[in-house]
Amino acid sequence: MRSRIIPCFLLFISSKWTAQGQSMMCTEDAQCRAFGTPTCGWGGFCDTPSSHTDCNYLGAGTGKMIEIDFTPFCTRTCSAHSDCSHHPTAKVCQTDNSFPNYNTCVECKNSADCTVIGFKNHICPEGFCKHPNSAGTDCRSSDYCLSRPNFNCYDDAIRCWATCEIDSDCGASEAKCLLEVAPGGGSVCSFPANFPPSAGSPSTGCANHDECPTAAAAYCDDGSCTACYDDSHYTHLSSTLYCSEGTCTVCKPSDNNGCSDPTAAKCDTSTPSYSCVACTGDADCQRFTSTPYCGGAGECVICSTSDNSGCTDIAASKCSFDTNYQCTACSNDDDCAHLSSTPYCEGSVCRPCKTSDNSGCTTTTLAKCTDTPSYQCTTCSINADCTRFTSTQEVNVVHVKLLIIVVVQTYLLQNVYPLLHTSAQHAL
Repeated sequence: MRSRIIPCFLLFISSKWTAQGQSMMCTEDAQCRAFGTPTCGWGGFCDTPSSHTDCNYLGAGTGKMIEIDFTPFCTRTCSAHSDCSHHPTAKVCQTDNSFPNYNTCVECKNSADCTVIGFKNHICPEGFCKHPNSAGTDCRSSDYCLSRPNFNCYDDAIRCWATCEIDSDCGASEAKCLLEVAPGGGSVCSFPANFPPSAGSPSTGCANHDECPTAAAAYCDDGSCTACYDDSHYTHLSSTLYCSEGTCTVCKPSDNNGCSDPTAAKCDTSTPSYSCVACTGDADCQRFTSTPYCGGAGECVICSTSDNSGCTDIAASKCSFDTNYQCTACSNDDDCAHLSSTPYCEGSVCRPCKTSDNSGCTTTTLAKCTDTPSYQCTTCSINADCTRFTSTQEVNVVHVKLLIIVVVQTYLLQNVYPLLHTSAQHAL
């Protein structure tokens, strides 16, 4: 590798950029390889290739180093467009020997190709996209910028990169927002799954799925590229991993597979193309074991404020929006209602009963709630422990009356009746 380090920024950075002192950041080789350089080197910048072999990560023995504006980067040799389908931007196999870079994977043959891969209305000299104005003013114009409305593109002195904060800002389901790769921590869009028109889609002659490079016709069926009908037909398209309604997509609406970010957990089909968006219900989050509930902001969270689901600890039974959907101590009985064995809140902890009013102790034999040695129902010790049992009070009155009658009858039988019997005998 050359010791000179260049910016790790999508693809093909010019020597003008280096001369201006710009620098782009990287944290792993995968970032640099997505942008045409082989490794993330010392200091967190992408190393430039120094030979064809440095580019063999694109295919053993096929790597090719070329220079654009004296800046080296990696592409590969090819004989058909299918050879280029895995390249992040250079998906066109240049097989016309009247053009530069013959039998090489390039980005474009015309301006339309550049627009499709993210570089709106750029020109196409030598097979790679550039904005027309070398002074760099075009990136502030919507004529050359694919950024969101009211957002400028980033100008690397060669091309205009759409800026973003999340993937959906890029306006395509296959697009990726590359975070904090620009100077000052800016983020830009990459469109690795977009195939330029010049790459086409082979309609005949395919021998396997790898030779079908477009999402709309990814399945090789009897020598022809046709629509997919099974997820296995997508494996060669790294950015569109699921088959939905005959096309390879970035996510699958039936189970939201492909949407791994809790802030964008739902696979949405209402947008022009499949994309991951904020959740709208708990079902969108259930596959995330640690955050299975959909919060009010459309993000998957650990608990639900509507019924405190997810908070199973008696000391932290309440789902609090104020603490960013964390489980906190209960403040009333409602915060414990979902815990069937401890449905009462006392002392900020869910209990089986309450000492304040003996709630939870429902039998007359165990009418009192005690907290010693632990919360449990025990026998009453004072009348107040039983006052809530109105039916028991009525039964006690009847019981006393019957007891008095029994005592009186017993006394009469034992003391009064014998005397009466004796007196009657004397009278005779």
